[in-house]
Amino acid sequence: MTTQIDNKRNSIVAIDSFYNVKGISWSEHQIHGSLDHSGDSIPGELLPSGVVQTYRGIQFQLPRHTTNHFDMVSCEGQTVPINARCDEIAFLGMSTFGDHTDFVVISYSDGETDEQLFRISDWGRLFFTNDLFPDEEIGIIFPYRRNIQGNKVPYLAGLSIQKIVIDKHKEISSITLPPNPYIFLASITLIHEHE
Repeated sequence: MTTQIDNKRNSIVAIDSFYNVKGISWSEHQIHGSLDHSGDSIPGELLPSGVVQTYRGIQFQLPRHTTNHFDMVSCEGQTVPINARCDEIAFLGMSTFGDHTDFVVISYSDGETDEQLFRISDWGRLFFTNDLFPDEEIGIIFPYRRNIQGNKVPYLAGLSIQKIVIDKHKEISSITLPPNPYIFLASITLIHEHE
C-alpha cells in the first residue's frame, strides 16, 4: 500500500507491518534498541519520530520509535506490496558488519520480474572512509550511536539513500527485499518524475 504526497512526486510505501527489529533507542525513557551484536543503536533523540521528512529532495516516512515496539526492517526476503507505477524506488537504510551488495526483485503486474542490484553502506562507513557507494547518497548523519547501556558511542553513523530505476510504463505489484538480515530499512518511497 502507498500513500501519495508531495504534489504526486513521492508515494510513501507502508512498511510498518514489516518492522521486525528495534533499532532506535531512547536512553532517557529506558527504551533500548540493537542493530548489531554489540547492542549499538540509532539515538532516538536525533531522529524525528513518526513524521514525514525530506532528505535529498525525497520525502520519507520515518518510523515511530518512542515505544519498545519494532521500528525498522531487517531484510529477510520479505515481499512488500506496491500496486503503483513510478520512475524510481528510494530506500532509506543502512547495513551492519560491513557494506553489503545484494538484489531486490521487482515484480510487475504483467507477471514479469526484474532483479536489481542493491548496494548499501555500513552505517559507520562515513566514520572510517568518508564516502559511500557511487550510487548512494547521504540521508541522515548522526554524530554518535547509543550502546546497550544507553551511553553515547562517538562514532559517526548514518542512514543512506539508495535508488533503483524502474520501468515507469509498468505497474509494480511488489518488491522482494534482499535475504540479508544485516541490511536495515527505515523507509521506502516511490519517485514519480513524470506524469
